[in-house]
Amino acid sequence: GNNARPLKVQVKAAECIAAVALAVGHVIGMHADQSSYDPIYVRAKSALEVMEQERLFDVALQIIKSDSHRSLDSSRDTPGSRLREAAGLVLLALSSRSSVSSSYLISNGAVPTLLSIASEPGVLSAASTVRGKWASKGLSFLEAATTLLIKAWTNK
Repeated sequence: GNNARPLKVQVKAAECIAAVALAVGHVIGMHADQSSYDPIYVRAKSALEVMEQERLFDVALQIIKSDSHRSLDSSRDTPGSRLREAAGLVLLALSSRSSVSSSYLISNGAVPTLLSIASEPGVLSAASTVRGKWASKGLSFLEAATTLLIKAWTNK
């Protein structure tokens, strides 16, 4: 993250990137069995490649590892907690569809960090301020950790 930008701007940017990353992952997942010539699939793959080239997996990992965003604080909706949750959603989307991202995250210790965040008190029972009441604040971290563990296990 660029700390020169106000935190509220960083949060909005991260939430937008998380939404795009999740949508791209969804499109790629839906079209995986179909022709790679489908224009929507081709655009989604291209967007994923840009995210990989921009190393969004590394940016998001640094955000969740950062001391300044250390607590999701399940009782409050703070800009720091929103930024961290958006970063978790980016990691979930990228770990699900990008082998480049998965390999980097696995080799740079993302799984213990993700599990640590998911196990913070109240995080799994508090409603997400980014995804809505149907998902908990910690769900994306647990999902990303699970995805990476399965990929690490199946790639050995």
